[in-house]
Amino acid sequence: MPKPRIFFLSGIDGSGKSTHARLLYIYARKSGLKVQYMWLRWSPFLTYILLFYSLIRRRTLKITFTRKGQRYTFKVHVFWIDPVLKTLYPRVFLLDSLLRYFLELVTGYVRHLDLIIFDRFFLDIITDMLWETRNVAVFRYREVKAILGLLNKYRCCGLVLFADPLMIINRKADVISFKEIKFKYDVFKLLAKALGLEAIDTTSVSISEAFNIVVRRFHECVHK
Repeated sequence: MPKPRIFFLSGIDGSGKSTHARLLYIYARKSGLKVQYMWLRWSPFLTYILLFYSLIRRRTLKITFTRKGQRYTFKVHVFWIDPVLKTLYPRVFLLDSLLRYFLELVTGYVRHLDLIIFDRFFLDIITDMLWETRNVAVFRYREVKAILGLLNKYRCCGLVLFADPLMIINRKADVISFKEIKFKYDVFKLLAKALGLEAIDTTSVSISEAFNIVVRRFHECVHK
Protein backbone atom coordinates (compact mmCIF):
# COMPACT_ATOMS: atom_id res chain seq x y z
CA MET A 1 0.00 0.00 0.00
CA PRO A 2 1.29 3.52 -0.78
CA LYS A 3 2.07 5.25 2.52
CA PRO A 4 0.27 6.96 3.99
CA ARG A 5 -3.22 6.40 2.63
CA ILE A 6 -5.76 9.14 3.31
CA PHE A 7 -9.32 8.41 4.41
CA PHE A 8 -11.66 11.27 5.28
CA LEU A 9 -15.13 11.74 6.69
CA SER A 10 -16.91 14.95 5.72
CA GLY A 11 -20.42 16.29 6.28
CA ILE A 12 -22.58 18.56 8.38
CA ASP A 13 -22.06 18.83 12.13
CA GLY A 14 -24.05 16.25 14.07
CA SER A 15 -24.07 13.64 11.30
CA GLY A 16 -21.64 11.31 13.11
CA LYS A 17 -18.27 12.11 11.51
CA SER A 18 -16.23 12.17 14.71
CA THR A 19 -17.91 9.05 16.08
CA HIS A 20 -17.14 7.02 12.97
CA ALA A 21 -13.66 8.49 12.52
CA ARG A 22 -12.72 7.39 16.05
CA LEU A 23 -14.30 3.96 15.55
CA LEU A 24 -12.39 3.55 12.30
CA TYR A 25 -9.17 4.61 14.03
CA ILE A 26 -9.65 1.81 16.58
CA TYR A 27 -10.62 -0.66 13.86
CA ALA A 28 -7.58 0.20 11.74
CA ARG A 29 -5.19 -0.14 14.67
CA LYS A 30 -6.63 -3.51 15.62
CA SER A 31 -6.19 -4.52 11.98
CA GLY A 32 -2.45 -3.96 12.37
CA LEU A 33 -2.17 -0.63 10.58
CA LYS A 34 -0.03 2.24 11.80
CA VAL A 35 -2.59 5.01 11.81
CA GLN A 36 -3.06 8.62 12.88
CA TYR A 37 -6.30 10.49 13.60
CA MET A 38 -6.44 14.13 12.47
CA TRP A 39 -9.11 16.83 12.80
CA LEU A 40 -8.82 19.08 9.76
CA ARG A 41 -11.05 22.10 9.80
CA TRP A 42 -9.33 24.91 11.65
CA SER A 43 -5.70 25.44 10.59
CA PRO A 44 -4.93 29.18 10.61
CA PHE A 45 -1.44 30.52 10.02
CA LEU A 46 -1.54 33.58 7.77
CA THR A 47 -5.29 33.66 8.40
CA TYR A 48 -4.65 35.20 11.82
CA ILE A 49 -3.88 38.50 10.08
CA LEU A 50 -7.35 38.56 8.52
CA LEU A 51 -8.96 37.44 11.77
CA PHE A 52 -7.33 40.39 13.54
CA TYR A 53 -8.65 42.65 10.80
CA SER A 54 -12.14 41.17 11.25
CA LEU A 55 -12.05 41.96 14.98
CA ILE A 56 -11.07 45.57 14.32
CA ARG A 57 -13.80 45.92 11.72
CA ARG A 58 -16.32 44.07 13.90
CA ARG A 59 -16.90 41.36 11.32
CA THR A 60 -16.60 38.74 14.05
CA LEU A 61 -19.45 38.81 16.55
CA LYS A 62 -19.72 37.10 19.92
CA ILE A 63 -23.10 35.49 20.53
CA THR A 64 -24.20 34.05 23.87
CA PHE A 65 -27.38 32.07 24.38
CA THR A 66 -28.88 29.49 26.71
CA ARG A 67 -30.42 26.26 25.46
CA LYS A 68 -31.57 23.24 27.43
CA GLY A 69 -30.17 24.84 30.58
CA GLN A 70 -26.68 25.17 29.10
CA ARG A 71 -25.00 28.50 28.32
CA TYR A 72 -23.09 28.72 25.02
CA THR A 73 -20.82 31.42 23.62
CA PHE A 74 -19.82 31.48 19.95
CA LYS A 75 -17.91 33.70 17.58
CA VAL A 76 -19.86 34.24 14.38
CA HIS A 77 -18.19 35.54 11.22
CA VAL A 78 -20.11 37.94 8.97
CA PHE A 79 -17.42 38.16 6.32
CA TRP A 80 -19.85 38.57 3.43
CA ILE A 81 -20.46 42.23 4.35
CA ASP A 82 -16.76 43.08 3.98
CA PRO A 83 -15.26 43.09 0.43
CA VAL A 84 -11.73 42.39 1.72
CA LEU A 85 -12.74 39.39 3.81
CA LYS A 86 -15.21 38.11 1.25
CA THR A 87 -12.43 37.87 -1.33
CA LEU A 88 -9.26 37.17 0.64
CA TYR A 89 -10.41 35.03 3.56
CA PRO A 90 -11.28 31.91 1.50
CA ARG A 91 -8.00 32.07 -0.43
CA VAL A 92 -5.77 32.59 2.61
CA PHE A 93 -7.52 30.04 4.79
CA LEU A 94 -7.52 27.39 2.05
CA LEU A 95 -3.79 27.93 1.53
CA ASP A 96 -3.25 27.55 5.28
CA SER A 97 -5.29 24.34 5.22
CA LEU A 98 -3.26 22.97 2.30
CA LEU A 99 -0.07 23.75 4.22
CA ARG A 100 -1.39 21.87 7.26
CA TYR A 101 -2.43 18.94 5.08
CA PHE A 102 0.97 18.58 3.42
CA LEU A 103 2.74 18.93 6.77
CA GLU A 104 0.64 16.01 8.05
CA LEU A 105 1.41 14.05 4.89
CA VAL A 106 5.16 14.61 5.24
CA THR A 107 4.94 13.64 8.92
CA GLY A 108 3.11 10.49 7.89
CA TYR A 109 5.88 9.54 5.48
CA VAL A 110 8.57 10.22 8.08
CA ARG A 111 6.72 8.12 10.67
CA HIS A 112 6.01 5.39 8.10
CA LEU A 113 2.29 5.59 8.71
CA ASP A 114 -0.03 3.32 6.77
CA LEU A 115 -3.04 5.56 7.14
CA ILE A 116 -4.19 9.04 8.19
CA ILE A 117 -7.87 9.35 9.10
CA PHE A 118 -9.19 12.88 8.69
CA ASP A 119 -12.21 13.87 10.75
CA ARG A 120 -13.46 16.65 8.44
CA PHE A 121 -11.59 17.49 5.30
CA PHE A 122 -11.40 20.08 2.54
CA LEU A 123 -15.07 19.70 1.64
CA ASP A 124 -15.93 20.91 5.15
CA ILE A 125 -13.56 23.85 4.83
CA ILE A 126 -14.96 24.87 1.43
CA THR A 127 -18.51 24.62 2.76
CA ASP A 128 -17.63 26.77 5.76
CA MET A 129 -16.04 29.35 3.44
CA LEU A 130 -19.18 29.51 1.32
CA TRP A 131 -21.34 30.07 4.39
CA GLU A 132 -19.12 32.71 5.96
CA THR A 133 -18.50 34.73 2.77
CA ARG A 134 -21.64 33.95 0.70
CA ASN A 135 -19.21 34.06 -2.23
CA VAL A 136 -19.97 31.38 -4.84
CA ALA A 137 -16.96 32.61 -6.82
CA VAL A 138 -14.94 30.51 -4.35
CA PHE A 139 -15.48 27.55 -6.68
CA ARG A 140 -13.50 29.37 -9.38
CA TYR A 141 -10.47 29.97 -7.18
CA ARG A 142 -7.34 28.09 -8.23
CA GLU A 143 -6.87 26.91 -4.66
CA VAL A 144 -10.31 25.30 -4.64
CA LYS A 145 -9.78 23.70 -8.05
CA ALA A 146 -6.48 22.28 -6.78
CA ILE A 147 -8.17 20.89 -3.68
CA LEU A 148 -11.03 19.31 -5.62
CA GLY A 149 -8.45 17.76 -7.92
CA LEU A 150 -6.63 16.45 -4.86
CA LEU A 151 -9.72 14.48 -3.87
CA ASN A 152 -9.40 12.47 -7.08
CA LYS A 153 -5.86 11.31 -6.31
CA TYR A 154 -5.35 7.64 -5.54
CA ARG A 155 -4.22 8.20 -1.96
CA CYS A 156 -7.27 10.23 -1.01
CA CYS A 157 -10.77 8.83 -0.57
CA GLY A 158 -13.62 8.93 1.91
CA LEU A 159 -17.29 9.46 2.61
CA VAL A 160 -19.80 12.24 3.13
CA LEU A 161 -22.24 11.95 6.05
CA PHE A 162 -25.66 13.58 6.16
CA ALA A 163 -28.52 13.81 8.61
CA ASP A 164 -31.85 15.58 8.56
CA PRO A 165 -31.30 19.24 9.63
CA LEU A 166 -34.30 19.16 11.98
CA MET A 167 -32.91 16.06 13.71
CA ILE A 168 -29.53 17.76 14.10
CA ILE A 169 -31.14 20.81 15.69
CA ASN A 170 -32.76 18.51 18.26
CA ARG A 171 -29.60 16.42 18.71
CA LYS A 172 -27.05 19.23 19.14
CA ALA A 173 -27.84 21.91 21.68
CA ASP A 174 -24.94 24.10 20.47
CA VAL A 175 -26.38 24.67 16.98
CA ILE A 176 -27.28 28.34 16.63
CA SER A 177 -28.72 28.49 13.10
CA PHE A 178 -31.09 26.13 11.31
CA LYS A 179 -30.48 28.16 8.16
CA GLU A 180 -26.76 27.40 8.38
CA ILE A 181 -27.34 23.67 8.83
CA LYS A 182 -29.76 23.56 5.90
CA PHE A 183 -27.38 25.57 3.69
CA LYS A 184 -24.46 23.24 4.44
CA TYR A 185 -26.68 20.18 4.00
CA ASP A 186 -27.50 21.32 0.46
CA VAL A 187 -23.88 22.22 -0.36
CA PHE A 188 -22.56 18.84 0.81
CA LYS A 189 -25.22 17.11 -1.28
CA LEU A 190 -24.08 19.02 -4.36
CA LEU A 191 -20.37 18.43 -3.69
CA ALA A 192 -20.83 14.71 -3.05
CA LYS A 193 -22.75 14.31 -6.30
CA ALA A 194 -20.31 16.43 -8.32
CA LEU A 195 -17.27 14.52 -7.01
CA GLY A 196 -18.89 11.09 -7.13
CA LEU A 197 -18.44 10.52 -3.40
CA GLU A 198 -20.51 7.95 -1.58
CA ALA A 199 -22.84 9.45 1.03
CA ILE A 200 -24.48 8.03 4.15
CA ASP A 201 -27.71 9.43 5.52
CA THR A 202 -27.42 8.73 9.24
CA THR A 203 -30.94 9.97 10.00
CA SER A 204 -32.58 6.55 10.00
CA VAL A 205 -29.69 4.10 10.37
CA SER A 206 -28.00 2.88 13.53
CA ILE A 207 -24.37 3.63 14.36
CA SER A 208 -23.43 0.01 13.65
CA GLU A 209 -25.18 0.03 10.26
CA ALA A 210 -23.48 3.26 9.26
CA PHE A 211 -20.11 2.02 10.50
CA ASN A 212 -20.43 -1.14 8.39
CA ILE A 213 -20.68 1.13 5.33
CA VAL A 214 -17.66 3.14 6.52
CA VAL A 215 -15.61 -0.06 6.95
CA ARG A 216 -16.67 -1.39 3.56
CA ARG A 217 -15.64 1.86 1.88
CA PHE A 218 -12.41 1.88 3.89
CA HIS A 219 -11.45 -1.57 2.58
CA GLU A 220 -12.28 -0.51 -0.98
CA CYS A 221 -9.88 2.41 -0.59
CA VAL A 222 -7.10 0.44 1.04
CA HIS A 223 -7.09 -2.39 -1.47
CA LYS A 224 -7.70 -0.52 -4.72
